[in-house]
Amino acid sequence: MDAAILPSYPSISIHSDHIGMTQFRDLEDPGYKAVSGELLRWAKGLNQTVLAPSVNNSLEEVTRLGWATSPPTKREIAFAAPYSLRPKLAVGLKCLDFDKHTNIRVRTSAYNIRSESFRIDVSSWSDTIMHRADYTWLDAAADDSDFQFGEFDTTDDHVWYEPQFQTTSEVKFQHAFDAPPQVIMWLNQLDMDSKADWRVAAYATDISANSFIVHVDTWGDSLLWSATVTWIAYPAAKAGVFSGNFCTKDLSDLKDPHTCSCNVDFGNSTFTAPPRVLLALNSFEIDRRYNLRVNVRADSITRTGMTWYIDSWGDTVLYAAGGSFIALG
Repeated sequence: MDAAILPSYPSISIHSDHIGMTQFRDLEDPGYKAVSGELLRWAKGLNQTVLAPSVNNSLEEVTRLGWATSPPTKREIAFAAPYSLRPKLAVGLKCLDFDKHTNIRVRTSAYNIRSESFRIDVSSWSDTIMHRADYTWLDAAADDSDFQFGEFDTTDDHVWYEPQFQTTSEVKFQHAFDAPPQVIMWLNQLDMDSKADWRVAAYATDISANSFIVHVDTWGDSLLWSATVTWIAYPAAKAGVFSGNFCTKDLSDLKDPHTCSCNVDFGNSTFTAPPRVLLALNSFEIDRRYNLRVNVRADSITRTGMTWYIDSWGDTVLYAAGGSFIALG
């Protein structure tokens, strides 16, 4: 059964049934902390306006970053071909442009999923000033056992107002694979304090046929109030699919600090035509003294490889960033 949640708003888990979810043992009860903490956050934002102004980027920037137009915050998307049943979807963030003066709060989500279409949006909340954000998605048939999707939210591990540098959890696959699968991670929700540099990294370890360990980390003096990651798993030997991770730290020679790129060879994957490539962010480290601007994209896609790009612009100081991609033939 689907959980009753509001799209674009952080969800908080209370580990109880409908009778017990409003009954708390004492002030230290995890359920009480979760509910009271969220109510405090709502109260703080009552007299604040959510702003999402559009920004007119220069033609040079629009061309360089591969943007056609500023993406709408909400879209209805029709599938290339209707499914017989409501499909499953994975969504991730691939572009962020946020003002430095307020916390970074952003979420992308898919909802109203039907057999022929779905809606997707990206939003912020409280006083956050979002200039631009963009997303990517992967859809698969509900009964496709090769592709398994899921999400992990740090608030499933601890309440948002008690942030941690490292959050880990075991994720068990809905159905066991025959062998350890490929797992990629996309960021899809962030709540980060503006008082310190913005640092986050999501990745998977200890991958087995039955499960893996999800990690959501920050470091230094950063305050990561919450984050949600999408994970995608599929058989490592699946034909017509190739995936991987990429990061600016893999590059030794950065000629342009605002544009980092590298070629990727699809290896032994046999594509008869240039594949569809989907990619999104899984990490970044950006100086808080300037606006947060980062974008990931792919270009020069052929049957045998592609070039990935990680961009920033304006006065942004990007120390590092990374993403995950999946190519589908």
